[in-house]
Amino acid sequence: NVAETGLNILLTLLKSVELTEAAQGFYGTYYLLVLQHIFSVVTDSSHTADLQMHATILARLFYIVEDGIVTCPLYEGDASVTAPTTNQVYVAEFVAQLLGQAYPHLQEQQRRVFAGNLPNLHKEISEMISESI
Repeated sequence: NVAETGLNILLTLLKSVELTEAAQGFYGTYYLLVLQHIFSVVTDSSHTADLQMHATILARLFYIVEDGIVTCPLYEGDASVTAPTTNQVYVAEFVAQLLGQAYPHLQEQQRRVFAGNLPNLHKEISEMISESI
């Protein structure tokens, strides 16, 4: 399955790039793009294949920001950021915006609460996978 292979390659790439000197440059260039594309797939109701792998990749993306592995400012170049922020705050706000685009009926507070809890996804995915084995 081509899609499954591509997702496995992406997850392997995300894990491997952490160990390189080029990691921060990679994150600065591709992190938000990958996050946006993976998120658009999981919020598309017509897409149901490989959702566990998509969730695993999302969990990894949230983990590397929450754990401080991504140290380059992901918000650099975003004109809407007027005050100092952190990657953790910026990614939560970015995801809340993506949620608003995918689910316009959600209130801003609902989007912010949901997005703010997404860093817990990494732990929960790991627990679900270990319990199902």
